[in-house]
Amino acid sequence: MMETQRLLLYMALGFLSLIIYQTWVQDYHAPAPVVRTAEAPAGPAAPGQGGELAPPSAEGALADLGFTDVTIVRPGEGVTFCGVAVEATTGSLVGPPWQDPENGYIFDFGGGDASSRLYYEPHGNHADDVMARVKAVGVATMVTPVKTVALKGIGYKLVNGDDAQPAAVSMGVSTVVVLENTNTKGMGILNKAIGVSGSVDEFKASLGKDVRVVVPKVATPEVLCEGDQ
Repeated sequence: MMETQRLLLYMALGFLSLIIYQTWVQDYHAPAPVVRTAEAPAGPAAPGQGGELAPPSAEGALADLGFTDVTIVRPGEGVTFCGVAVEATTGSLVGPPWQDPENGYIFDFGGGDASSRLYYEPHGNHADDVMARVKAVGVATMVTPVKTVALKGIGYKLVNGDDAQPAAVSMGVSTVVVLENTNTKGMGILNKAIGVSGSVDEFKASLGKDVRVVVPKVATPEVLCEGDQ
C-alpha cells in the first residue's frame, strides 16, 4: 500500500511540475514580449561583445524569437561575455523531474578581488560543490531568494529560501541581495495549493550584523561594495 501511495505521489508531482513548467516557467520566467524588448534580434555580434547568454533550455525559445547570436553555457563552463567573466554553476530544477537543472552563475567584473564578484541563483538551491566553488573563488555578493514557495501539505519547494542563510554563511559572502521572486499574484486551483513562508526580517535576524542584506527597488541603482560609486 505504501509503495502504491509513493508511486501516486511521484506521478502527481510529475504532473504538477509539468503544469507549472508549461504555465509558470515559460510565461513567468521568459515571457516573449519581455524577451523581444530586451534586445531586438540584430544578427551576429563580435564574439564576447553582444548577443545573448543562455542555458541549454532557452536555446530553442530564443531561436523561435529570431535571436541568432546566442552563447549557450552549461554548468562548469566559463565564458567572457560583454567584458564580464561568467562561470555557470549547477542551479535549480525548474521544470519536470526529468529535465536538467537550470544554471546559476558566478560573475567576475574584473576588479581582482571578491568585491568584484557576484553569485546568482534565482531559486535558492545551492549544491555543496557549488558553495565550495564560490568560496574558493572568493565572492562578496550573493543574489538569491530568502522566502520559500512550496506546495502545501507535501512541502515540494518551487523556490527555496530556507537555504539562503546557511549558504551565505558557508560561502562567506558579505552582501546578500534579496531576489523578490516570491512576490507574485496568482489565481486558479493550483494557486491555492501554493504557500509562502519566511521573511526578509527573519533572514536578516538569522545572519546578524556581519552580512549586509539589500532589498533592491525597481529601477533604483544600488551600491553593493565600496568603490562602486
